[in-house]
Amino acid sequence: MTSLHNSLADIASGYSVFEKDQVLTEAHLNSVSNYLDDQDRLSRVNLIGVGIVCGLRVSATGSTITLSPGTGITSDGDLVQIGNTVTFDRFKLYSTDAPVYPPLYTGDETMLEAYELVMNEGEDLRANSLDQFSEISGHTLSSMTAVLLVESYIKDNDLCSGTDCDNRGQNYVSQNKLLLIPSSAIQPLAPTIVTARDAARALAEVTTRRALIKPAMNTSAEINGAFASAASAMTKQLLPAFTQLWSNAGFLLADTFPADPTAGWRERLTSLTNTLTNSSSGVQYFYAFIKDLADTWNELRRVMANTVPGCNPDTQAFAKHLLLGDLANPSSHRFQFYPSAAVADTTAKQHIAFLAKKLDTLVANFFIPAASELRITPSRSSTTLEAKAIPIYYQIDSSNSVVNFWNFELSSRKMAAYNYGYHSAVYEAQGAAAEPLAAAIDGFDFFRIEGHIGSSVDSAVAAIETQIANFNLPFTVATVFTGQNRTGIRGRRGAGYTDLNRFHHLLRQDIYHSLDDVKQFNNAFKTNIDQAITSKRVIDEPVSGDGPSVSETSNIKHSTINSKTSAVQQSMNLPYASYRVDNSWKVNFTDTVTNAGEYKYTLGKVVKTEFTTPFDNLIGVVKPDWLDWLDILIDKKDEQRDNKRLLAPFLGQYPGLEPRGGVNRGGTFVLLYDSRGIVIADFCLAHYLIEEQESAVEEPPLPKPGFRPPWVIDNGIKILPSIDHVFIDKLDLFKKGIDAEYTEKFNVQTAYTSVFQDSLNLVSDLYKSQTVAAPTTGITAGYDDAIIGLLADQVAREKTIVENYQTRANDTTLPEETRTFYQKAADQKQQSLAQTTSDLVDYLSVNDSNVSFGSDGYKALQEVNSSVQVIKDNNTATSLINNNLTTIKGSTSNSGLIGGIDAIIGNFSR
Repeated sequence: MTSLHNSLADIASGYSVFEKDQVLTEAHLNSVSNYLDDQDRLSRVNLIGVGIVCGLRVSATGSTITLSPGTGITSDGDLVQIGNTVTFDRFKLYSTDAPVYPPLYTGDETMLEAYELVMNEGEDLRANSLDQFSEISGHTLSSMTAVLLVESYIKDNDLCSGTDCDNRGQNYVSQNKLLLIPSSAIQPLAPTIVTARDAARALAEVTTRRALIKPAMNTSAEINGAFASAASAMTKQLLPAFTQLWSNAGFLLADTFPADPTAGWRERLTSLTNTLTNSSSGVQYFYAFIKDLADTWNELRRVMANTVPGCNPDTQAFAKHLLLGDLANPSSHRFQFYPSAAVADTTAKQHIAFLAKKLDTLVANFFIPAASELRITPSRSSTTLEAKAIPIYYQIDSSNSVVNFWNFELSSRKMAAYNYGYHSAVYEAQGAAAEPLAAAIDGFDFFRIEGHIGSSVDSAVAAIETQIANFNLPFTVATVFTGQNRTGIRGRRGAGYTDLNRFHHLLRQDIYHSLDDVKQFNNAFKTNIDQAITSKRVIDEPVSGDGPSVSETSNIKHSTINSKTSAVQQSMNLPYASYRVDNSWKVNFTDTVTNAGEYKYTLGKVVKTEFTTPFDNLIGVVKPDWLDWLDILIDKKDEQRDNKRLLAPFLGQYPGLEPRGGVNRGGTFVLLYDSRGIVIADFCLAHYLIEEQESAVEEPPLPKPGFRPPWVIDNGIKILPSIDHVFIDKLDLFKKGIDAEYTEKFNVQTAYTSVFQDSLNLVSDLYKSQTVAAPTTGITAGYDDAIIGLLADQVAREKTIVENYQTRANDTTLPEETRTFYQKAADQKQQSLAQTTSDLVDYLSVNDSNVSFGSDGYKALQEVNSSVQVIKDNNTATSLINNNLTTIKGSTSNSGLIGGIDAIIGNFSR
């Protein structure tokens, strides 16, 4: 039986060379054609590829099947070309008389059930319409697979009879047949074609695992356990995955490894796992190493999956047919195109070999580095491992093996020395890799930080912060203590110098200057007491019982207050840290308050408070209490800040810690350290952790505000004459004003009562009912009526005060704040002066005083007229005096006084 002609089943290795006058036979000629045909077919198969190049799509619509134009190449090198769409409307059973094609036979003589499609042109008496396909074949069209068969064979055209044979020669016949074969029986026609893509599918993916750091972890052992657990989980995936590599992709690695290298990988990896997962140090490095292996393994699978060609395809795989796909699902049982190694991306195959060699190199060169020089290397995060910087934990030997097999692109261009890495000096890095932080870093979104694990956390932080400052690096650093006790925290403690500290300093300075006022007032008080004793206005006698005298009391209290005040002031000027060490100032302050109160209270018989004094402010002050409260708030803030440096609270506030051997641009590098202050691990946060912890700053003395004039401080208390002295003075006054015959009728108590009432300014009833003669000396000299003299004197004094305030308010050499103070004081005193002048005029009206030239009333009106000139710019004061004088004018019948009032109103209204 004739068989299909399989040209490449026996490849011609030579051909005949003709010579002159040579007798040629069919063997000579056929050797040439066979050789050229085989070479042509081999060129297609090995230099172009095999399978369906394009088109050749089969579709069934109703009772017709259509084959689209397309091109394909069988593994025997047959070039199949369908130039136009072909439509089939009939079918017939593929004849067993057809040339034998072994894949169509399940045994020596049993052929697969196959149906040949017949075009709707021409006649074929054996063909039936496709709408009868199910009825005749017992199959539905949707259960069939289309097979394009290249029916090529040698046809012998010899015609022989009993007496003669006319040799007509043989013909090579090749025609395309479209067959339908049940999909369930198509397997013999669907050979397994091994490609890199198929190998990638056979290799298991390794899932990289996270080292989960939980808030409950507080010891180095627990942290290391998290790394060990994640590393072990990845190792359990890698070990069986390595076993799969050679059996599935060995054909791709034969040029790289003479034998299966994965046994050595598994042995080394198992040994490292058994040693390091139970170790107390280096586990983070081991975890990072295993993660590198997983990333490289997955990258190897990825590159394989994008690569199709193999070398020298099997010429007998589908020598004379192409599977076009199922009618129901054209993508199933359909050959793809398998390009040859000559036209495919050969770089991908080189990359596969490179990655396999990289796995071998990483496994061989991993080691646990000791603490060494801290270095920061620009790198990348969301990209393949080979685009990142080479970590510290790979040993770089004289051959620079890791460097040579780290980055495929650089190694392909003989530029391995341009890799960034911790050991750049060892492999004599070139270009920007030699000075990575001095070169541009805008293309890098990650920074490896290495060399610090096992070193002091203080030195590590200092080194990192120095490089951040020196090279303007876009990240920050934080530290976290693995213990639970805040006392183990290293580095800067607490919240630093905050606004609470500034307010604390402000209060201390306020107390300091307030105590300055106390000392100034204390000194003035002592001086006034001494002067009063010297002038005999105060009798220097015991202030109570047999106790110390006025001068003795004054000396003791004055000395104690100044001494205690100075001691408190010294503490108020200390830096905050020093202030917190010594609380003795509180005792001194309490003593100062006590002595000031006792001083004023004890001498209460000879002093009179005109307005609030520094002693009063000191006794009523609450600011020292504020200092203690602020201390509590500062301590609480420090405690909260320190708690954030413990692992559990830190994770609670900042979840998402990742161990990556560095930090992202704009992120935070976090160092974990133990009770020894040794860095045991590092992590990173994706965001910039703002920890503004201002260091303790110099607290400069604040200048004393100038709003409180010295006069106010010094004159808050008046020294009152002793009772005996007052009695004598007032008695003399009454003696001169009352007829002698009545003098003896008044006893001492009556005189004292009248004098005391006079001293308290309770004179309204008196000045309405009587006129008292004035003495010829003193503040009322020049007035016959003592009350007119007293009131006029008060008007003159207040006028002087207003003028002094206004002079200082207009003094441009003074600070603006001080001038403002004096202007406000002048405004208030002007209103008081307006009332005092009104009182004086009212007294003249009530007593119908003589206001003619030279009289007391005349002189009083002159004083009023002079005084109102200093208040006429104050609307409130002028309104007050205008209303008061108008009211007085309407209630009096004293024509001279009415004229004087009109003159006064006219003057200050101009």
